[in-house]
Amino acid sequence: MKNYVMGDIHGSLDSLKKAIDMIDMKNSRLFLIGDYVDRGGQSYEVMRFLMKNYESDYEKCGIHPILGNHDNTLLNNLTVLKMLGDNIYMKNIKNMSFMSPLLRAVDDIERSFGVSDKEELLNNAEPMIKFISSLPVIYKVKSGEKEFYLSHASLNAKDTDNAGDADMYVNKKCGDISEYELNNIIWQREEYLFDSEIFKNSKNKYSVVGHTPVLAIYEEEWEKFGYKEIRPCNTNKKYMCYPMYNEEKNCINIDTGGVFGILYPDEYKTFYTLFDMDEFKVYAV
Repeated sequence: MKNYVMGDIHGSLDSLKKAIDMIDMKNSRLFLIGDYVDRGGQSYEVMRFLMKNYESDYEKCGIHPILGNHDNTLLNNLTVLKMLGDNIYMKNIKNMSFMSPLLRAVDDIERSFGVSDKEELLNNAEPMIKFISSLPVIYKVKSGEKEFYLSHASLNAKDTDNAGDADMYVNKKCGDISEYELNNIIWQREEYLFDSEIFKNSKNKYSVVGHTPVLAIYEEEWEKFGYKEIRPCNTNKKYMCYPMYNEEKNCINIDTGGVFGILYPDEYKTFYTLFDMDEFKVYAV
C-alpha cells in the first residue's frame, strides 16, 4: 500500500481530483494536511466531496483528511449557524448588538463557501459539523523504517504541558484535547520549522506540515528538495513556492500556496504539492 500526502487545498476541488488521478487509489492512502475551505472558489464542493469519499478507517486505502485551522474555524461557525437556526431570518436581528458576532459567523460561512442560501447552509450544518469533528489532528504513517507525523502546523509548542510528545496526539480529534493544545497544533507558525527539536537528527522520524505557504519562509531552505531556480519574492517578479525540507529538524512543509496561482496567476507561479512518503519524492499538482 502506497502513502501520499497533499498540501493545503483551500477550495480547489479540481486540484484535489487532479492529485487523485495521479495515484492508484485502489492501492494507496492519500492523506490531506488540512485547510479544505476558504480562498478558492470551490470550498463548498470540496467539503461535499470529502464528506462523501473520505475513508474513516485509517488502515484502509482511500482519502484520509486531518484538521486544519480554517476547517476548525468553519466548525465553530457552523455550530453558531445551527444554534441560530430560524433566527437568521429575523428582520430585526441585525439591530441586536449581542447577535452581531453570531451574524459575522454566518457571513464568514457564506464568504467561505460562496453560498448565499442560508437555508441550504442550515440544512448541511449538522453533517458538516459531524464530519469536521471527526477529523484527527495528527496522523502517524509508517513506511518501511520511516515514520511520518502529519499535522497541519506545529508538533512542538514549547509552552504546552506535553511539548515534544507527538504520539499522545496521534488520531486524537479536536474534542479530545484542550482548546489551547488544539490551537498550538493547527495554528502555530514559528515553532514547527525552526525551533522544533522534536525530531532533530532523528534517523527515521519526520514531521510533515502545511499551514504556512513556503513563499513566506526563508528562500535558502527551498533548495532542500532539489529546486534551484529561486526567484525573489517581490512585486516585479512572480512569487515562487517550493516544498521545504529542513534536514536538521526532519521537517517537511508541503504548503506551496497552490491556490494563489489559481487566484492570482499574474503574480504567483505556484502549484499544489503531493508528497510520496514511500519514495520520499514530491510531485507538482
